[in-house]
Amino acid sequence: MISPPQAASMNPMQRMSAMGQIQAALKRDRKNLDALLSAASIHQANREWPQAIGYLQKVLPHRKGDANLLIWLAKLNAEMRDFKQAKLYSGKAVELQPANAPGWQLRGQILENSGDAEGAIKAFERALEITPNDAELVFQIGNCHTYMGNHDTALACYRKTLEMRPTHPLAIYGISNIHRFEPEEVPAYLAQVDAAIAAETKAPPYQIAALYFGAAKALEDAGEHDRAFERYLAANEIGKPANPIPIERNFENNRRTFTRAFLEPRAKWGDSQARPIFIVGMPRSGTTLVESLVAAHSSVAPGGEMPMMDDISGRLGALHLPATEYMNKVMALTRADVTKMAIGYLSGARQIAGAARRFTDKLPHNFMNIGLILLLFPNAKIIHCRRHPADTCMSIFTNGMTPAHNHYKTDLEVLGRYYRHYLELMAYWDGLFADKIHHVYYEDVVSNTELCARGMIEYAGLDWEDGVLAREESQKSVKTLSAWQVRQPVYSSAMGKWRRFERQAGPLIQALGDSIPRYEEALKGLESGE
Repeated sequence: MISPPQAASMNPMQRMSAMGQIQAALKRDRKNLDALLSAASIHQANREWPQAIGYLQKVLPHRKGDANLLIWLAKLNAEMRDFKQAKLYSGKAVELQPANAPGWQLRGQILENSGDAEGAIKAFERALEITPNDAELVFQIGNCHTYMGNHDTALACYRKTLEMRPTHPLAIYGISNIHRFEPEEVPAYLAQVDAAIAAETKAPPYQIAALYFGAAKALEDAGEHDRAFERYLAANEIGKPANPIPIERNFENNRRTFTRAFLEPRAKWGDSQARPIFIVGMPRSGTTLVESLVAAHSSVAPGGEMPMMDDISGRLGALHLPATEYMNKVMALTRADVTKMAIGYLSGARQIAGAARRFTDKLPHNFMNIGLILLLFPNAKIIHCRRHPADTCMSIFTNGMTPAHNHYKTDLEVLGRYYRHYLELMAYWDGLFADKIHHVYYEDVVSNTELCARGMIEYAGLDWEDGVLAREESQKSVKTLSAWQVRQPVYSSAMGKWRRFERQAGPLIQALGDSIPRYEEALKGLESGE
């Protein structure tokens, strides 16, 4: 039998050869369990999750009591973002082996990723009862408390993690995300960061980058902005990809493919009954704040940053295929294909947001996918969040984000150009869908919260509820960099923060060009009521 690690170590030609031998064995005996498991390993190594799951499901009737097989199925379904099945298989696995700490840990991760932070904590705690000295479990419990807004408990968990493993990079970084440092605390924290950088020589680059981001945040809290910026630069330098994806490709693919000529004949495709509320914009533009207001309405369930639309776009090749190939692939979609994609999206959304008819999806980068969204859901609601260009970009640059963002965020000049491409794409979508996109400005939402909230609720087709303004409790779990802020009253301290680094921001400001004066002029127009 070929195990998953063995399959992962093979090159593509070796996997193809092995698959040929496996298929020959299955022709002789379709119930050859070793061959079925080997086939699953090969497909998993090729990231072909449905095929791998299919082979494992053929094995399952013969090994119903195999907890390891159930864990394998749970992992693959989690990769597919089929959290319903992942929870089912992980639940059966821990029932069979209640003393299996990795099984409980996997279940906790699945529950956490499906938005059930409370359930995840219980699963992690069960694992911790079995392996009480596992620092990683304590850290994961801390993360869940952070998402739930239990910041004192989260801080205690991160500190306990560091008692068990003093150089745990992400626990050190986690503290910086939920704690405001006093100047006298900074030297000890920096010493802790530097000790971890020296000790964690085998840690993945993103964890070392996180340490630099944490140090920079502490220095910024203490008002040492020049020293903070040096650490921000170092963090982003670590995160730079060796082969960055051309930033223009995804923008070009969407503009060239989703044209009026393409969309008008397909205007009634997809699911016209579903009315998801997509909250889009650049990261750090106020999407979490806006979702907390919209989802405070009793008829709306918060979905957070759902990955499904990006997954669909990715499978079509928006990020990687040349424009002509992408356009041909999208144009070849049938009405049945579009319906299937819409059903798949809704299935994933229900596993995260529940069965509510109206729900939010606040993955910011869905601004790329507006054409695809309205192909799948002609009556979807789209709220576009804008924030001062320099504040938006500097906040992106000075925060640790997932590696996918590093293709545009780790260089100030590239980041500024990316922002300009985003503006151009949004102007393009406006030209196609002017009546379908509701624009809000972060600074206006902060200054005129009720007025903006009423506008968003009306746009969503809902009746006003005063409870919308009690937004702090609208979400049980918030898995974004804004997890701390969303629990607080609306505040204005984030406006104009980019000026702390104005001296170092030259490449960004130059790349942003006239987008800054144009935005400031638009804000003045809002203030004057023009």
